[in-house]
Amino acid sequence: MGLLYPAGLFLLASIPVLAIAYMVRERPQRLIVSSVIAFRALGGLKGDRPWGLPKLDWMFFIEALILALAALALAGPYVIRRRNPIAVVLDNSAAMQALAPSGRLRFEEARDQLAAALRSEGSGGEVSVYSTAPLPRLIAGPLPSIAAAESAINRIALTDSPDDTGAVERNLADLGSGKRFSRVIFAGSRPLSPPFPDRIRAITIDDPIPNFALGSFVLRRESLGADVLHGRVTIANFSSRATTLVVDIDGDGKRLAYAQARLEPRELGALDFPSLAPASSYRANLAPKDGFDLDNVAYATASAARSIEILFVTPTPSDAASLNSLPGVHVLSQRPENYQPDQAAKADLVIFEYTVPKDLPPTNALLVMPPQGDRVFRFDAYSASNVQITGWKAPDPLTD
Repeated sequence: MGLLYPAGLFLLASIPVLAIAYMVRERPQRLIVSSVIAFRALGGLKGDRPWGLPKLDWMFFIEALILALAALALAGPYVIRRRNPIAVVLDNSAAMQALAPSGRLRFEEARDQLAAALRSEGSGGEVSVYSTAPLPRLIAGPLPSIAAAESAINRIALTDSPDDTGAVERNLADLGSGKRFSRVIFAGSRPLSPPFPDRIRAITIDDPIPNFALGSFVLRRESLGADVLHGRVTIANFSSRATTLVVDIDGDGKRLAYAQARLEPRELGALDFPSLAPASSYRANLAPKDGFDLDNVAYATASAARSIEILFVTPTPSDAASLNSLPGVHVLSQRPENYQPDQAAKADLVIFEYTVPKDLPPTNALLVMPPQGDRVFRFDAYSASNVQITGWKAPDPLTD
């Protein structure tokens, strides 16, 4: 304990001065007079002579207390306490969902080791608790005790998102610099990139485990108007031995297909499912199971298969109605007088019926029954009164 400005205590010297003021003042007496006029004529009766024993009333003690508190405030008293502020950072990213050799999650191992390291630092300091995913942030703190810090650590939840390595290391460097914290303890799935401040203690839970993974799950439509979809799933073998990986596809909860492939260690591959029945959502499941379940499942939806965009330019828009009934086809009807070339550039196919544009569009185009004298082919058309078709075979598609 000490004083920032000891000279402020000189104000205490004003208390004896206050006592002298009480000693030298006259002591009034209460007298009964017959007239105020007579009292004024006599000049009033003098009180007792000063310099007698002071009669200290309650006002004196209040004034003395005010002077003493003012002197103490000017002196600036302070108390020196030993502080040992600590910051703990727990990795809660998706990588911590992997199993450790003990059979527990990496996250559980890191949480227990972090609490043990915190207890080994001893008590007497405040603790601030941070998490890393999806971005580093303060969870709680400063907390007054290690027990409160352990409770805050136990409330941190795992996430399915990866952490931002650069952001985590910048946050640790910020916590480890300056004088905010005397110690920073980090527990995570990857070692820190050196150099880092000496006051940072890193606990790394990165024991290698065999892992099999699903990558992308893509759906596409193989042909115009087809109900079935073509699925493609990428797979990877991140283990040290060759393994046969099996992928089965569920659609709306029903099993639709499965395929398998044998991959060498560290090899990537792909499996194709050419005829997946229609469903609103699809799920790909990978076997055998491993120590990291997050990348053993992948999802896709039928809406992910891109529709074919058709621009139908015709004076009779009703002719395009039947095309809209085809799966995976979206048709936009437009009259010739409203046709704009920039519309054609956005379509996969442009159909011109009974009309021809001034310039052919830069995409696939189909001309149906162009009019006489068109600007592209310059067809000549003649009328016929009697038309006969001979020589066609009965099963010919054109006959149908």
